[in-house]
Amino acid sequence: MRTILSILVFLIGSTLEAHHSTAAEFDLNRPVTLRGVVTKLEWMNPHAWLYIDTVATPGHAGEHWALELGSPSELIRRGWKRSDLKIGNAVIAEAVLAKAARTTASVRTLTFADGTKVYTGFLNQ
Repeated sequence: MRTILSILVFLIGSTLEAHHSTAAEFDLNRPVTLRGVVTKLEWMNPHAWLYIDTVATPGHAGEHWALELGSPSELIRRGWKRSDLKIGNAVIAEAVLAKAARTTASVRTLTFADGTKVYTGFLNQ
């Protein structure tokens, strides 16, 4: 019984240590709005990742962005399906910038081309 309890404590502790707070990696005081086209979606734990190419504007080239979303289970609880985002879909992401990576952000809300706005599991909504 002690061995099983020790193993459970170790496994639970390892899982909790793997998760990070949003504020540890992202600057909550640096919001950004990104308009772009979906190039890839990674539906995996602990967070789903959305990749977009932003729209080029006069004087500013488009960029490739990595956008952190909530966990797949949280996205499902919020009404998302994996099939909601397809390559080539236009989106607008309200996000906060990463502290270390220039083209990485954590998304608060995502707006689809039809105007539907969805929350992404961002902790401070």
